[in-house]
Amino acid sequence: MLSERKHLKLPMDMEQILPSIVQISTPTGLGSGFCIAERGIIVTNRHVVEALAFVELKLHDKTVVLGQVVSSHSQLDLSLIRAVNVTIPVLCCRDIKPEEIGSTVWVVGSPWGLTETVTKGIVSNVSRETEYRQGVPYIQTDAAINPGNSGGPMLRDNGTVLAMATWIQGNAQNIGFGLPVRFILNRMERIVRQWGTIEEAAYCTACGFSTFPPEAWCARCGAKVESNGVRLRQQGSLEPLPAGKVHCSACGWTAPEAAKYCDHCGAVMIPAALGTHRKRR
Repeated sequence: MLSERKHLKLPMDMEQILPSIVQISTPTGLGSGFCIAERGIIVTNRHVVEALAFVELKLHDKTVVLGQVVSSHSQLDLSLIRAVNVTIPVLCCRDIKPEEIGSTVWVVGSPWGLTETVTKGIVSNVSRETEYRQGVPYIQTDAAINPGNSGGPMLRDNGTVLAMATWIQGNAQNIGFGLPVRFILNRMERIVRQWGTIEEAAYCTACGFSTFPPEAWCARCGAKVESNGVRLRQQGSLEPLPAGKVHCSACGWTAPEAAKYCDHCGAVMIPAALGTHRKRR
């Protein structure tokens, strides 16, 4: 009978998982992300943040904070964001257990803006190469993945990260793909080896190519790396914006709140909510 049914118990403590996951908002859409390292380092897909310098992060407690994009990789469709002036719990990503076909997968994110949505499925394939990103062996799953899930974690039963939800087959059902976590960790380790810390990473907003902070020009496309323009590298913590000021969505330039377009690069200005630590109802 219906009254005798018991609720399924999750194999992990989801209340400990959810504070590590954020909703990412940009002038063009929504996505998901999760904290992968100390000091508020968030990982997500590059197609979520595109070439923006700053994005909006909505936390578990509904607080909205500023996120600074510090690194990006076009081939892996991977970006790293630093949450400004906030502490976020880190998800465990270093589980040596190999992926197995048929094992359980839990996908957490914000499909269509519905924050902290959890879906369940299985690993359908552990090394699926597709035309989306040739040379990258994705983990395939039948767990529900929708627009807005991009960048969110795909978890094992024990709560460790298996992959990052990245894309779905648009003309099919229950065919989704995630970037294996080992690619994310390898990327982070490379940044640390080259630059010392993730916070000092920089990339060109014109083409998404990672570049060294001392360089004045992007090695790929030749765009100028300016102090507060294309470069995206800022030492220390970003202070909350003063009243009446907003950030440019593309270059980080500060302008009066009434400005709709950046007088530095011409991009649409980010809403004032990104410069404050306020809560949404």
